[in-house]
Amino acid sequence: MLRAALSRKVARAAGDSVQGALDNIKRTHSLKAGQVCSTGAGSLRSKHIIHAIMKQVLPGSGKAFVEALTMLCLQEADKLNCSSISLPAVGAGGMGVAPGDCADGMLAAFAHYFRSGSRLSTLKVIRVVLLEPMHMAPFRAALQPSPPPPEAVSGGPTQSASLQVSFVEGSILDPKIKADAIVCNALPSLDMNAAALSKTVSAAAGRKAQDELDQIKAQRSLQPGQVCSTPAGNLFSQHIIHAVLDPRYSKTAGKSLVETVVKESLKEANKLGCTSIAIPALGAGGLNYAVSDCACATAKAIESFKATSSSRTSLKSIMVVVYNTSHTREFKMALQHANLLSNQTITRNPPLPFQVYVSHGDILKRPQKVDTIVINALPSLDMNAAAMSKSAFEAAGKTVQVELNRIKSQKALPPGDVCHTTAGTITTCTHIIHAVLHHRDKTSGRQFIEDTVVHCLEEAEELQSTSIAIPALGAGGLGFPIDECASATVSAICKYGSSAGHSTSLKRIDLVMFDKKHEAPFQAALQQAVASRATLTPSLPIAASSPATTNITSDKFTPSPDRLLGQSVEEQLSSISAGTSNIGITIEEQRKRERDHRIRSRAEIPGQDDQHVYLKLVGPTVTSLESVKIDIDRFIADTFKKSTINDKDIGLLTAQDDEDLMAIAEENHVDISFEGNDVILLQGDKVKIVDVQKEVMARVVAARNKVAEQENQHERRRLNEDKERVLEASRRSTLPPEWSTSGTPTRLVELAPGGDESNYVARLFNRTCDAKITKVERVESARLWHPYYGEMQSLSKETCSVPLTIEELWHGTDDANVEKIYSTGWDKAYAGQHAVAHGKGSYFAKDASYSYKRFAKPSSSSAAKRLILAHVMVRDISRGRNGDRAPPYRDDSRPQDGLVSALVDNVSNPTMYVTFQASRSYPAYIVTCQ
Repeated sequence: MLRAALSRKVARAAGDSVQGALDNIKRTHSLKAGQVCSTGAGSLRSKHIIHAIMKQVLPGSGKAFVEALTMLCLQEADKLNCSSISLPAVGAGGMGVAPGDCADGMLAAFAHYFRSGSRLSTLKVIRVVLLEPMHMAPFRAALQPSPPPPEAVSGGPTQSASLQVSFVEGSILDPKIKADAIVCNALPSLDMNAAALSKTVSAAAGRKAQDELDQIKAQRSLQPGQVCSTPAGNLFSQHIIHAVLDPRYSKTAGKSLVETVVKESLKEANKLGCTSIAIPALGAGGLNYAVSDCACATAKAIESFKATSSSRTSLKSIMVVVYNTSHTREFKMALQHANLLSNQTITRNPPLPFQVYVSHGDILKRPQKVDTIVINALPSLDMNAAAMSKSAFEAAGKTVQVELNRIKSQKALPPGDVCHTTAGTITTCTHIIHAVLHHRDKTSGRQFIEDTVVHCLEEAEELQSTSIAIPALGAGGLGFPIDECASATVSAICKYGSSAGHSTSLKRIDLVMFDKKHEAPFQAALQQAVASRATLTPSLPIAASSPATTNITSDKFTPSPDRLLGQSVEEQLSSISAGTSNIGITIEEQRKRERDHRIRSRAEIPGQDDQHVYLKLVGPTVTSLESVKIDIDRFIADTFKKSTINDKDIGLLTAQDDEDLMAIAEENHVDISFEGNDVILLQGDKVKIVDVQKEVMARVVAARNKVAEQENQHERRRLNEDKERVLEASRRSTLPPEWSTSGTPTRLVELAPGGDESNYVARLFNRTCDAKITKVERVESARLWHPYYGEMQSLSKETCSVPLTIEELWHGTDDANVEKIYSTGWDKAYAGQHAVAHGKGSYFAKDASYSYKRFAKPSSSSAAKRLILAHVMVRDISRGRNGDRAPPYRDDSRPQDGLVSALVDNVSNPTMYVTFQASRSYPAYIVTCQ
């Protein structure tokens, strides 16, 4: 500290403790020019001294060096929780920095710190103390060009022109939307990756925004309805205002919450001195608040802020930005009703984040390589059941069907769902997405295809695919019109692109038409979608015209309008129009056939009621009815629901179950009908329908469990009888009577399918494994049997409180090892080759599925696997530990009693056995499966 003039003065005033602290820092850290460190202030009245390491700077580089060093000093003070800091003219002494560059650099650092730094900074006062009088002029000159108004510096409002409100359709991240601050939704966790919009904003802004939020979270917790702000990072805006919402809020509370956060966001923007702000459709996305409520709440908050603060606010422009085009009408209407919009509404649909192409050809034989292709599938997941999937099966090989069988064994895929597999031997792609479709009927149409395509794109996103090829799904023999398929597919692509934004991994989508005639409809649909984006449309003022009526018909009312449209519903519908003058609603019901509510037999499929309810709206003009019609449509969608329960075990329900379910549905004003043996249709109030769904599934599960228990009891009896018969035969003779040879040399005898012995092995296998058995072979080896039989006789004569049992267990290994095992037995040299978690011995599993999936490996020339069914002698057991080379003593105090017979994974319910003596296990059967 004694080498520079200023530091010498500080050292003398502070005392030796400061230099001692610096010496300690020097021993542990190597500080270079441009860095800072801090110590205590010794005898000074301050708490800390920040030491800025200087250097002799070159001409022209002084401003940048001073700005960077000043910024580090401010950040260090912030870390020390300082509320004030005093700085000299950094570098303006003997370090070669011109006073003007020093002034410009320091003031630039101050501005940058408070503009891009956290508002959570503890610093409240910054003093620049100039020792030399000649330095005053450069600092005054640096302040002259743009002196900020005192109120703006302190965060207060300033006088401004009239506050303008505009509506923008597009992305809030669009560079053309020039706003000082953008509003982003946030959850109470303040994790920007927890919500779709905030995740997209975080990806564009960089890590700084999340880091700032983490600092805020460490100091205080934000509740729903509160806001905070951070720097905008890499965005074109200066600030991000994070509005905390909560998905747990009800719709009513959600509307109030949205209004609160919009108001608080506007106040926060005003505190930051912003002149413009962009607000998205808060709450209308993944939080599932009603779109109309979010729109009305946003408009009400802006209207209130404009009325109370427009004369004393820095804000000049408020932009309401709606990304999802289906929300446009609600927000425009809400803003218009509040008289907030100007004459023009800007529509900026952002371009899709990927390229879309339409071409003709075979999707399986295209020369261009893509990451993923889509093919259709039926609910059976049998690739030979449909033309396209059959072609894919021939091109990809059996591996894909095997993967589908595994998926099918784990869960049933309903129509509209998707799954993925590898591409097998197809070289032009890596994955295949199987879209489960069915024939077109009254319940499935354009929306079914659109939802399925969206699911395919979401599946591709999970696979991190950058390119995908999609055929004309549904346009073949499934009965979907090609125009419907084309519009639905393109609509799904636009919908997915709008919701995923630039966070999606997909960069290219190819729509591949096998039939040349299908290319034109897809091209037309794509061109229409492109033409509908990036337009400028005028606002829609509500004008008077001639008196009018309109009707609303909804299938949500059928088939039981007498229950669904009760007095309370009529009152709610009438209340919708209460705020609109001269508009009346009447409910007119038309029945063409009475419903038969009697319980029908399962063989009889009930007919569909042909009845409708019409809501008749009467008012002065068509436009005056428009908003009421929108509210009623929304009310119908929010109140009524149709639900289909698909379960193959519905047919297990008894007649008493049917009667009970009908009574429960009647009590909840829900209509229920049985469609065959595997489908139940429910229609009614969407809250009540959930209770009925739960009751239906509880009954189905109970019926399923009852049947499963009966089958298990029967199966256990059969297995015990078969097991006892086989083991009894082995005890009567030194060689089993069913052997066809003397067992010398070792032979494999293939068992005839359908025989008692073959069926016995198959039942053991199929209890836990659904692979297909192609061959069962009995091992006849006198070389292995005699030691095994002798050991069994010896153990049977021992006196022990635990009886000897013969467990039938499975062993899986590489195909090359199978022959070694049935020829020479289990070799200790290979013990623990694949697992040592429960001891270093030979492992056997109770379930065939475990050995099949985890350890059995096919040979290089075949896809089939071979499992060994072994007879293993087990008496007393103990829990195994990692690396055990032998089982423990039965009693540590009596080693003469010997060792336990086997180690297990769980003593109370073992599923894995480990043995250490080869003669206590015999490889009885070889099961070939795939």
